[in-house]
Amino acid sequence: IGVVLSIPTIDTVEKFLPSDLMALPMNDPAVMTRFQELLSEVAAVAGPELLYLVIGNEVNVFLDGRPQSEWNEFQEFIEAGASHVKTLLPDVQVGVNFTYGGLGDSRLSTLQTKMDVTFVSYYFNGNEFSGTPADNVPADFAKMLALAGRKPLVVKELGYPTGAATGGSETGQVDFIREVFATWDAERPHIPLITFSRMFDGLRADCEADAARYGFPGNEGFIQFLCTLGLRNYDNTPKPAWSELSGLAADRGL
Repeated sequence: IGVVLSIPTIDTVEKFLPSDLMALPMNDPAVMTRFQELLSEVAAVAGPELLYLVIGNEVNVFLDGRPQSEWNEFQEFIEAGASHVKTLLPDVQVGVNFTYGGLGDSRLSTLQTKMDVTFVSYYFNGNEFSGTPADNVPADFAKMLALAGRKPLVVKELGYPTGAATGGSETGQVDFIREVFATWDAERPHIPLITFSRMFDGLRADCEADAARYGFPGNEGFIQFLCTLGLRNYDNTPKPAWSELSGLAADRGL
């Protein structure tokens, strides 16, 4: 079994640093030194199962609208971290995760210049919390591959919500899964890994709390997006897409 380990120094809408470092720029020597100490601890317990290391999750959401200086600080921070990993675990592939909706920002290409792999979360287009129609998948994957360039593309998170407020449906989820596999078949040499997210629907109260944390309190579309991404219901009964995923994966020896 291979492991993808995410250390979300930035995680979508917030920065995760020790409290005594939170007020410092991310390229401050104290911040970078502590991060490298953390990476050394990871390396000390990691075996050959560790394949990928993500050192920032959906970072474009947090950085969007912030001054260029903060982008530059983060770039210096992640490049120093990636370089440190290579001295300890040269075979581990290091990168930063972006959301599909931010791929039009040229600064993302700059951020991943010295990374080994490009990670992308693929859920919906733009700011609407709706599932991506199956017909959009081939063009969307082409856009992700263009950002990756000559580097491998890992789709770190991928999903389609079935909630009515998202415009999704169980049929739409099945179609989406089917089209993802068809597109992946054509690009398999360039896309070593796709993570289908999520396995289970969420608990309504948890989704409401998460929506508030993301800055969308009471937004029914976003709440249902978070709560209905599962390939199985909250009570563990399978949706039709679970059978579709299982069958298509088995057909490919996965």
